[in-house]
Amino acid sequence: MWNIKEKLDKDIGFYFWKYYIAGAFWSNIATPINLCITIMSALVSAQANSDDLLPINIYKDISIGLLLLSTLNTFLRPHLEMNSNIEMKNKFDEFGTKFDEICYSNDDEITKNQKYQELSNELNKMRINESPVSQNYLTDLIHIISTLTCLRNKDKWSDFYNFDKENNKNENENENNVLTIDEENQTS
Repeated sequence: MWNIKEKLDKDIGFYFWKYYIAGAFWSNIATPINLCITIMSALVSAQANSDDLLPINIYKDISIGLLLLSTLNTFLRPHLEMNSNIEMKNKFDEFGTKFDEICYSNDDEITKNQKYQELSNELNKMRINESPVSQNYLTDLIHIISTLTCLRNKDKWSDFYNFDKENNKNENENENNVLTIDEENQTS
């Protein structure tokens, strides 16, 4: 049976990664689209002022491409999506910080459980007030794929600390193996 600490740990980690991945996705979409729109707009404007900059067929293709990219940018709003996902990620980062403060405090278990319950209530209120606009099936799919591949067994907030522990463990094992090989070379 799960206790409140484990549930909070899992919920905060899940939503933090969900919004982190969504923010990264929209960031990697927004920048190239906006850069392309800027370059294409500059080319179209330059062609409008001088008739001999681009051949007419290329000018027409760039104009159509600009129209499509601008429409796509208006419809998807990648920059706004990025900002809202980063804002949500920051909120769950705050919840994670509060979770850590409770977890590593010197309070007794009863006091900690009360604080965990208060934090859980805050988290639930925020999730209830979350707008349907912040839900995106594409970024949710990317989050699921990431969870099944590169974030396997890293679904809790407290798992962020395990990355360093695992890396240090692997480094220590490698150092021990090197020492063992050196010792073998010295004895032979």
